[in-house]
Amino acid sequence: MTFTSRTIILIFLSAVCMMYGVIDPAAVYVSIGILLLTAGGCAFEFFQIPDERQILVSRHVASKLALGAPNTVTLDIENRSLQSLSLVIRDEPPDEFELRDVIFKERLKRRERKELTYRVTPDQRGDYFFHQLNIACDGPIFGLIRRILVYQIGQSVKVYPNYKEIKKFELMSMRGKLAEIGMRPVKQYGLGTEFESLREYNPDDEYRRIDWNASARAGKLISMQYQLERSQQVMILIDAGRLMGTTSLGLSKLDHAINAALMLAHISVKRDDRVGLLVFSQAIQSYLAPKKNKSQLARMADQLYNVKSELVESDYGRAFEFLKLKQKRRSLIVVFTEVLDRYASQILIKNLAMMYPKHLPLCVIMKDRLLSQIIHQPADTTDSVFEKAVTAELINERREALAFLKTNGVMVLDVLPEELTTAVINQYIEIKSKAVL
Repeated sequence: MTFTSRTIILIFLSAVCMMYGVIDPAAVYVSIGILLLTAGGCAFEFFQIPDERQILVSRHVASKLALGAPNTVTLDIENRSLQSLSLVIRDEPPDEFELRDVIFKERLKRRERKELTYRVTPDQRGDYFFHQLNIACDGPIFGLIRRILVYQIGQSVKVYPNYKEIKKFELMSMRGKLAEIGMRPVKQYGLGTEFESLREYNPDDEYRRIDWNASARAGKLISMQYQLERSQQVMILIDAGRLMGTTSLGLSKLDHAINAALMLAHISVKRDDRVGLLVFSQAIQSYLAPKKNKSQLARMADQLYNVKSELVESDYGRAFEFLKLKQKRRSLIVVFTEVLDRYASQILIKNLAMMYPKHLPLCVIMKDRLLSQIIHQPADTTDSVFEKAVTAELINERREALAFLKTNGVMVLDVLPEELTTAVINQYIEIKSKAVL
């Protein structure tokens, strides 16, 4: 229990009157009167101010939060007392969220209930904890005293890769608006061998897919649709070494890779392909054998939500040897990693090249936005000229390494982090539509 500023002012006023009593003795009586009234008011409010049984509080937050996306937290406050109350509500979200104080100042009428909401945007995956909630309640009549109510409603949450993007994809897919987010339609037909149906010809169709008999009957060109092969295997490898720890747009390259990997897994399972996962750095961190049921996606999310970039060099040799032992069937091998140059990344390049032609390897890397900015900015000093020359050399060495991969049968995606998910999905759809897997 503490005094409010109103009580402090009254006590100060009483002290002033007491000092003025040296000049006018009547002021002493005024001072005593103020003190007595203040004390009486405080005593009265002591028995009137509500406690935790009369102010009910609950916090509602999902047990799984999405990385890099706004997540709503709802506070349910109910005044069960018979007076209107002035409340200051302070919640304590996880310290790592860098949301120092969440404070609401509310006035609740008798028997009134309110829902208060705020948002948190986690910038790292992992386990976190919402702490206690505190309410400062002023005396309901005079506002002379304040009671601090503490609610031990701590709650653990897990920050997962951004699954909200998957929900957004599903919504856009149902509305037929995937093109608006840069993605090709998931329902595509290619050079599969299983006939599915007939449809009207469009300019992208091959002439050999035209059904001339059906076209003659319909009086317009009709194409034959073939269902793409199903139950093929997609193996996702995620490098969790030090090179994946650099950040872009508030997220690490590892975070961008994990978000894209989960979206790829979601679409692959949706198309009846089997999806597996291998996370590695200096050692094998986790492995999931390829499966095509929906529970595989949940298992992947559980494996990935707490993966951190380690300050070690990734052991590509160990990772690919492990993969060879586990993966006997031809698969699309999607490797999210980083390539510096042909020599620094020679073990990675060698092992990727050796996967072809038994498997279909796809190397997915992210461009460094800072390097692009340095190349395009004017060089007007000696230091900037030198910096630009070094940057150009780094970019050329990286380009040579990627060219070497391509000449050895490895497909390469080199895009900005924010374009990663869209590029990976489009590449997967193109591979399926061309039936090269």
